[in-house]
Amino acid sequence: MAISTITSGQKDWLSVLNNDLQQIGDKVASTTYPVTLVNGYTGDVKCRYWKLGSTALTIVTGYIKAPGAIPASKDLEFATLPKDGPTHLQSSYIYAPRVNVIANVSVNVDSSGTIHLRFLTPEAIYDGANLVLTAVEVW
Repeated sequence: MAISTITSGQKDWLSVLNNDLQQIGDKVASTTYPVTLVNGYTGDVKCRYWKLGSTALTIVTGYIKAPGAIPASKDLEFATLPKDGPTHLQSSYIYAPRVNVIANVSVNVDSSGTIHLRFLTPEAIYDGANLVLTAVEVW
């Protein structure tokens, strides 16, 4: 858009534009969900959820450190989310830098509604690996 169109009739077009953009925040709801690491895993994982009209966005990022070596083909629970948290993290994954192993993250919900995050690696990962967790889910 041409600056002349934006500035037409506006004394301070930048302030008007910024004021209008601030209104977007009124239509966006966001929630941060606590992530509790379990089974000896340590690290820092964040879960953030945004609702934009009829579209939702969940981003889970961070890293975990395994309490020991991770065997191949074993389903391991590493964290939980509260019962009102997002359960649609199908495209999330964990990877171990320096060993080129990527594992999909699955979500299970128990009878109390607690959300359990699990992963299954295709091959073993050495003891003490930092695993990077990434999930971006839009629906």
